[in-house]
Amino acid sequence: MKIKKVEKNKGITLIALVITIIVLLILAGVTIATLTGDNGILTKASQAKEEMSQASAEEKVGVEVLGSYGNDGNIDMDMLNKNLQNVENLTYNGEKLSSDNVISKLPVIVNVDGYDVLISGPADAETVKENASMYYGAEVTGYKCASDGVSKWRIFYSDGMNIYLIADDYIHYDNTPETNQGNKLFYYGDYKYNFESVYKDYNGSNSINDKVKIWLNKYLSYGSNATITQGSINGSAYMLDIDIWNNYAGEDAKYAIGGPTIEMFCESYKDTHPDKYIENDVVTNGYNIKWNTDTEYTTSLELPEEDYNSIYVKSDTSKAYGMWIASPSADSIINLIATNKNSITSVCYNYVYGNLWGLRPIVCLNANVILEKGSGDNYIIK
Repeated sequence: MKIKKVEKNKGITLIALVITIIVLLILAGVTIATLTGDNGILTKASQAKEEMSQASAEEKVGVEVLGSYGNDGNIDMDMLNKNLQNVENLTYNGEKLSSDNVISKLPVIVNVDGYDVLISGPADAETVKENASMYYGAEVTGYKCASDGVSKWRIFYSDGMNIYLIADDYIHYDNTPETNQGNKLFYYGDYKYNFESVYKDYNGSNSINDKVKIWLNKYLSYGSNATITQGSINGSAYMLDIDIWNNYAGEDAKYAIGGPTIEMFCESYKDTHPDKYIENDVVTNGYNIKWNTDTEYTTSLELPEEDYNSIYVKSDTSKAYGMWIASPSADSIINLIATNKNSITSVCYNYVYGNLWGLRPIVCLNANVILEKGSGDNYIIK
């Protein structure tokens, strides 16, 4: 009998085919993810193209701006308007520059090929106020004071007459001032402290200098209760004691204080968030707050983190959980307002609960101070 040899099937099995397809799908997914997505090659290439186009527009404008300075070292506006007409596809207010459409004041934003370009110039308090979204949060260099407790200052607010700077970070306990009676804040950490040890050295609003009473105007105008000696207003008085904070007031400053009041905070926040901002009102104990879109006041609101270079709220809690606000809260006679990691709320000032907050001094610059654009994103005191 002849036995027939059976040939083995050299084709692939169904399992091998499935595995091959899965591997190919995975490779395809990896390839697609590499090309697309937020960090994909195509996305990065598109971003790089946009950045190059933006840089090209800025360079075209920058060349004409450099050629527009007069003999006095300032930009000649007539020359600037003339030179900018050399830039193709440049518009201002949506139209080409002409005798009927001229730039009269800096800073200003022009558009080149669809890209906005900022032309900076010396800025006084009024200019900073009018262009809050551009200036607030920007670093200011060249400010000098006796204390070395602050390494970086940022623009916090302008009332149109004076520019206010805020410390970029919380100050170390060693750089917090003593009261005139020689008492220091209650120490809880290098950057965390409260008012338990100093509030008795103050006599309510009577201890607050007239220069800064304007920033508690709503509370002080409320009635006789506003002048009572309660812990929260005494804690506020420590922060608003311009005599003990004088080391932070350099020759370019009118005065310095330990931090913003809620009224100053709200004014600044409204300038940068004109659609949804914080309003404040007072009762016997102090301030309540609410969004302008809400109907009822409260003592706590959530805020976005790292807004305008963290001049309002810092998400970094490695030093302190938030900053003290120099205003009494309506919540209790021993509560101050403070910003937290992502909110502004009522906090007890004493050593039982007020252990997590620090201070970020505020400086009121002199009315004649002018800020000039630096080489980077900073501004220099001129």
